[in-house]
Amino acid sequence: MDEILITYGQSEAYPFHMPGHKRQTIQTMNPYQIDITEIDGFDNLHHASGVIDELQQGWAKLYGCDRAFLLVNGTTCGNEAAIFAATKEEDVVIVARGCHQSVYHAMALRHLIPEYIMSNVSEFGVAEPISPQQVQEAIARRPEATTVIITAPSYEGLYPDVSQIASIVHAAGMTLVVDAAHGAHFGIAGGYPDQPIHQGADAVIVSLHKTLPVFTQVACLLWNSTSTIPAERIQQYLGYFESSSPSYVLMASAAAGLRWMESHGAKALEQLNNRLQKFRSNLEGLEHIKVSLLPGWESADKVDPTKILIRDECGHFSGEDIMQWLRREAQLELEMATPTYALAMTSVMDTEEGFERLEHALRQLDQSITNTQQRKQQQELFYQLYATMPQAVYSLTQAQDMTSITVAMEEAAGKITADFIHLYPPGIPVYAPGERLTKDGLSAIQEAIEQGYEVNGITTDYTIRIIKE
Repeated sequence: MDEILITYGQSEAYPFHMPGHKRQTIQTMNPYQIDITEIDGFDNLHHASGVIDELQQGWAKLYGCDRAFLLVNGTTCGNEAAIFAATKEEDVVIVARGCHQSVYHAMALRHLIPEYIMSNVSEFGVAEPISPQQVQEAIARRPEATTVIITAPSYEGLYPDVSQIASIVHAAGMTLVVDAAHGAHFGIAGGYPDQPIHQGADAVIVSLHKTLPVFTQVACLLWNSTSTIPAERIQQYLGYFESSSPSYVLMASAAAGLRWMESHGAKALEQLNNRLQKFRSNLEGLEHIKVSLLPGWESADKVDPTKILIRDECGHFSGEDIMQWLRREAQLELEMATPTYALAMTSVMDTEEGFERLEHALRQLDQSITNTQQRKQQQELFYQLYATMPQAVYSLTQAQDMTSITVAMEEAAGKITADFIHLYPPGIPVYAPGERLTKDGLSAIQEAIEQGYEVNGITTDYTIRIIKE
């Protein structure tokens, strides 16, 4: 594996995907020289009082919050720790259905009872953030809930009204946990949405590695003293979910990334925003391919401009078609694709050459699309996958403890899934354990597989694990 990674890293392939360092070097480090354990003078992440504590204080200062818990198991362990710290066994929680799978894992392990909020799906096939009104309605349905869990921003960069949601949640005596994995660059420079930790959230988890120049798996859990969650409980559950042997290589990357952001971050983010505006402006005249911000989401407080959604508005090319074309013809590797769009992730480490290559390639792609090509009904596929709430027959907790069997997909309609089924990325469940599979849903999943999307929870020979009844 090391050989193919080295070969790929030396190739002409350009990364419009995470991690945010984009394979650019900001600090020369030999990982073998700095890979140590908790020896004298090098502190302990789980009981930080020395150099690691100073590093965490540095990130807290950068974000303007009271504490930043450094994470080396990604936002995943931060989500899990925050949810456990905010809840008790069998609590009712209000959850945006579009949350990452780690939220579902935490709910299953904590034996929580979810009240889901479904996202509206725009005409472009993009799941919109949940609204304050939806949160208010969910609280009215389940006033006994203790915690609300949302994602802000979404994978596509859309950002809800966190401030108003926080006010509603706190007025009901509840706690707000925000998965802000894709918003690590927020709150550092103008032109971007604010950090949820500044808008009343009780715990905010950011994946530093997604958009900043640090190694994969490095994240932070942001906390203020006004939080309804005691810091001691967060620390306690991080001890449960985070490795007891945290990587000093990853923490060194967090230190190098912090120094770079302190020195260059605000200016680099401003430069990136200007570059993105120019990039979108240069491509406004294309006939088929669009990279403009989605209508209704143009303002800086509603959308992250660093996410480039590439779509064929005429519907001839799916997101997967676009992603494969750019990989094959231009050696540009994007982050993800859905039936309706492909997603390019940018960061402060992207180069002018990278943007020029993407602009040139999209012009070529636009010219290669003809109006005689068969139009694909990608919108319908997206609705079938994500716009309908499945029927929950058993809770997550019940489902994970029940006996399961494996059957062919064509035999699974009407049965109850024992696995999470989701496209990855983004890792948002189409079905969660305990939910009833439908003929239309399974047809949409099979079509997604046949179109080249990675679907977890379905085997390569089209079988699926269901609960034995």
